[in-house]
Amino acid sequence: MFRTVLPDKREAWLITRYDDVADALRDERLVKDQRKAAAPGAEGRPPWVPQMFRPLERNMLDVDGADHARLRGIVQKA
Repeated sequence: MFRTVLPDKREAWLITRYDDVADALRDERLVKDQRKAAAPGAEGRPPWVPQMFRPLERNMLDVDGADHARLRGIVQKA
């Protein structure tokens, strides 16, 4: 794992090893839903997303817990 700074000056972790990624995805302290991730000074404010990408905001890869399980169940049937 490597701590880095994104172009917009936010800090992030770069995880490259398979086992580390798998552990991070299972860790309930970490969230995929950006609306639940509190950025310093941005509490309660949704992250900015270009208008053309807004329909893609709520997809199976970006939600946690029950929402993810519900969407995965729908997709598995297909």
